[in-house]
Amino acid sequence: MTLHEILLGVIEDKNDIADLENEVRRLEDQHGLETYAEILSILANIKIGPLEAAALWKSACQHLHTLSQSLGRPVNITVALLDYLLISAEGEYINRAKVIDVLDYERIAQSAIRDGLTRVFNAGYIREQVSWELTKDRRYRRGGTVILYDLNKFKQCNDEYGHMAGDAVLREFALILKEYTRQSDVVGRYGGDEFLVLMPTTHHEGALIVANRIRHAFEKTVVHVPSGPPEGIRITTTGGIAEYMGEIGEAEVLIEAADQALYLGKREGANRVYHEYMVKTDPVLIPHDDMVDMRVLDTVEEPVKMIGKRLFKFIATDHMEPGRLLRCELTLNDEDQNLTISGLITEANPQNDGGFEIAFHPVEQESGDWLAINQYILKFERTHQ
Repeated sequence: MTLHEILLGVIEDKNDIADLENEVRRLEDQHGLETYAEILSILANIKIGPLEAAALWKSACQHLHTLSQSLGRPVNITVALLDYLLISAEGEYINRAKVIDVLDYERIAQSAIRDGLTRVFNAGYIREQVSWELTKDRRYRRGGTVILYDLNKFKQCNDEYGHMAGDAVLREFALILKEYTRQSDVVGRYGGDEFLVLMPTTHHEGALIVANRIRHAFEKTVVHVPSGPPEGIRITTTGGIAEYMGEIGEAEVLIEAADQALYLGKREGANRVYHEYMVKTDPVLIPHDDMVDMRVLDTVEEPVKMIGKRLFKFIATDHMEPGRLLRCELTLNDEDQNLTISGLITEANPQNDGGFEIAFHPVEQESGDWLAINQYILKFERTHQ
C-alpha cells in the first residue's frame, strides 16, 4: 500500500487523537517526514515540504488539545487544523479548505481521475501523467516506455454477447494489467477498448517482456457472463511500445509512436506486441559474428506472411536465389541466447570482394516468430544508437 492509502485507513480507524498521533509518529519512523506532508495534503489540501509540514502538524495537534479543553468536548482533527490555519497562521496555507469528510473528499477526488467501469485511471489523467513524466525526463533522462493495448475483435464480442459482456471483458483486462505492472507504473483506460501503461525507467527490452506476459495472460483468460457462451468468452490483445529518453516533448508524439506499432501488429495478425522500431524502414544489418547458422530452404510458391517493415541484410560468400526461404540462427551475444528467424530472400547483390549482400524480409512460419524479430531488432537498434 502507498503512504497515501495507509494514512487514509489510519484517519478512518483512529477516532482518538492520541491514537492518531501515535500512529503518525510510527509511520514517520518508516516513511520519514513525508508522512506529515501527506497527511496535511489529505486533511486540508495543503501542499508544503516535509519539514514545514512536520512543524505545522505538531502545532495543529497542540491547538487541538487546547481547543478541546476550552470547549469541554473532543474536537475533530480536521476542524482543529483548519481553525489553527485560519487563526494562528492567518490563512497563509489555505487556498481551498476542505470542509467535507476526508473519505468523502477522497472518493470524489478519485472519481475525477478513475475510469468508472474498470477503476484504472481515465484518459485525461493518464495523458497528464505521460506529459509530466516527459517533463521530468528532459531533466533527469532516466527514460521509460508506454505500452498501448487494443482488444482484438472487441466490437464483435459486444455485438454477439451484449455490452454487459464487453464490460466484463474490459474489467478483466484491467485486473491483468494491474497484476503484471509495478506500483510505480501508471495504468489507464485510454478510450473504448484501448488501455495505456506508463512505465518509468523501463526501456524497450523490459517493456517487451512485461507486455508479452500481459498478452499471454489475457490470451488464457476466460470470461463467463450469463449472456455469453457456456465455454466462456476468450479474446486477445495487441500491444504497441514506444520509448522516451529526454528527447520527446509532447505526450501525443510518444503515444502516436506506440499506436503506429500497435496498428502494424494488428494488421499483421494481432495477438502480438510490436515496438516502434518495427515500423521503421531502414535495413537491419546482421554482422558476421551474429550468424550462428543459416540454411536456404525451398522456393516459395504460396504467399507468405511478412513480419514488420524492415529488410534484414548480411554478407554471404555464395549467391542465394531471390524468392527462396532461409532460416537464420542468430545470437544475442550478451544474453547467451540464440534466435531463429525465417525470411524470404528479396535481393542478392554482388560485392566488389566477390561476396554477395543478401536481403531478406522476415516471415512468420510459427506463431512466435514475431517475438524473435522484435528481440533482434532491439539488439540492432541498441548497438547502433
